[in-house]
Amino acid sequence: KIEGLYGTLIVDKNGDYSYLPNGEKFGIETFAYETTSVIGIKEAATLEINVGQAITASEHADIAVSSAADDVFTMGDGADTVSFENLGGLLEGGNGNNGLDEWTDYDSSQGDVIDLTELLDGEQTEVNLDGYLKYADGKLQVDRNGGGDEFEDLLVVADAADTSVLIIWGDIEDPLYNLLTSELLIG
Repeated sequence: KIEGLYGTLIVDKNGDYSYLPNGEKFGIETFAYETTSVIGIKEAATLEINVGQAITASEHADIAVSSAADDVFTMGDGADTVSFENLGGLLEGGNGNNGLDEWTDYDSSQGDVIDLTELLDGEQTEVNLDGYLKYADGKLQVDRNGGGDEFEDLLVVADAADTSVLIIWGDIEDPLYNLLTSELLIG
């Protein structure tokens, strides 16, 4: 048994392994190891395990925050919010080191919201928003510094039409459809 940051790794003599998350913390668990063959050849390797959250919320207006792992949010009824923060460096683009999450029961008619206020760099406007957000292949993609050249997948919104996804960015709330189909954006 090897205790990690987020759980326990159990390695068998034949090389098979299992991992049991502790359910207290979430992120990317990394184990560095070295193997030695029967003839003495050593090789180093790294094992990464994505320990994501599986959040099931209530019928009330709940708030959940994404982690660096691939999280799954089932938020239930109520006007729920899933928030994303910058988990990376200040100058990095992409998704701010968030995992690729899934919101299984997003429902705009209940007031569900995706909050990107703490993820984006704060310099976004209606004029330059196409450098920050796009929706492709069923996934919300972001480039947190607005350069438009480091888009990374952020969130799969299960069973939601493009027109129903409500995004908060700074002081503005707008359906994703309005943002991505405006004359300022080319989806």
